[in-house]
Amino acid sequence: MASVNKDPKTNKWYVRYNVYDNKGNRHQKMKKGFKSKKEAQIYGTKQEEITYDINADMPFADYFEKWFYTYKETMITDKVIKEYKHLIKLVHEYFGNLPLKLLTRQRYQTFINIRGKNRARNTVEKTHFRLKQAIQMALADNLIQVDPTFNVVISYDNDQQSRIKAWNIHDGELLTKAFQDELTPRSTALYIAINTGLRLGEIYGLSWDDIHGNVLEVNRGYDYTASKTFTAGKTKTSIRKIKITDTFKKHIFEYKLKFQSQSPKFLFLDKFENPVITDTAIRKYLKKLCESLSIEFCGIHGLRHTHCSYLIYNGIDINYISKRLGHASTIETLKTYAHILNEFKQQQDTKVIEILENTEQHVNTM
Repeated sequence: MASVNKDPKTNKWYVRYNVYDNKGNRHQKMKKGFKSKKEAQIYGTKQEEITYDINADMPFADYFEKWFYTYKETMITDKVIKEYKHLIKLVHEYFGNLPLKLLTRQRYQTFINIRGKNRARNTVEKTHFRLKQAIQMALADNLIQVDPTFNVVISYDNDQQSRIKAWNIHDGELLTKAFQDELTPRSTALYIAINTGLRLGEIYGLSWDDIHGNVLEVNRGYDYTASKTFTAGKTKTSIRKIKITDTFKKHIFEYKLKFQSQSPKFLFLDKFENPVITDTAIRKYLKKLCESLSIEFCGIHGLRHTHCSYLIYNGIDINYISKRLGHASTIETLKTYAHILNEFKQQQDTKVIEILENTEQHVNTM
């Protein structure tokens, strides 16, 4: 199915797409020179539509792959595209040439069971959700009449059920102070992460105009791993406004005075809109800093989790936290931070018991 990439030499896009001969054999072709990713994708999709008629006899793996390139690729980030392409590879390996019309609930369940071995629930749920979306499309188009994903059991390894990694309040404060003391792109990017909960792609996408008064606006993302281009954000709710402190505002102002000459429009991009520091360099800095402070290394994304954990433990409303983090829904927040919320509930239970016991003791002394 059509695959779009950017040529670093020409800075233009090219597309690889599949065509089929009269005997049904697949051949790959390529066309270069497109000015935009979307233009290349449209061309590739049209070429494949000309040569490949979608029907119930086609392999399920091919159907899923074509569904992805037609309906998903242009709507998601490069990181998620990589996840989909890995899943496409797994589907081809397991289902092979099994026709779409012969995909049964038992065969699908077996695949989910295999996928769940030595993996956490979240990984398996993502797999199921993505495959189910494609299958729902096949049902809507009357390619199949029975839903093979109906009543599927999500199988996963409890031992692999991952807890999010975040620093505790004390260690988070140590990191924040270290970030403040070193006024550099690497430290400032991490300072923003722990104080706002922004994703790294959102931090790379920040412009000087996005920070004004006591408000920070998240207006775009940035693909720092592959295309080095701006993105619309991970979800619609990623575009948001969040409150910042005077201390935060002052720190960014000092950073601006020092680095705006090399980053004229965006905080962490040069005049050609390339990163002034790579994500790898930022990660290495954070890891070395954690070693020097003798604290656990939780990764760059751990700063986002730390920010959220701090808000939860201070009793901030979960709906507010969800919007501040740019989650698609409160359900996503509840699901992601379930164990932290449970720990917070246990703390609240203890406080309630203490309050009630103190009240009873006071009543008994009256």
